[in-house]
Amino acid sequence: VRTPAANILKQEMLAAGGDAVVPTGCIVNNDKYVDVLLLGTLKQYKLLLKKLELMQYFGLKQVAQELGAAIAAALQKPLLQYIRQRQNGFLRFFASKCKTFLAN
Repeated sequence: VRTPAANILKQEMLAAGGDAVVPTGCIVNNDKYVDVLLLGTLKQYKLLLKKLELMQYFGLKQVAQELGAAIAAALQKPLLQYIRQRQNGFLRFFASKCKTFLAN
């Protein structure tokens, strides 16, 4: 993505509670284009997409379209569907084990 778009992605992901990894020279625009690694939950990605769809500059609308398509494709994978369905049960199991461990 263009360097200013990378900086905006970083800011918006942080605002949503996620994060984005950008190169060290990104803040001073050393390169015209850079790679960005986004880190977040599905909820955080959805918040990011809502904001990006409104942004008309630095190619962010196109980034939003591509990111939305990638997320939709990932959610169709059987493993991710299974994890999504079982997540609440796993978290309850994990929490109960933590309570048992801390009680001993």
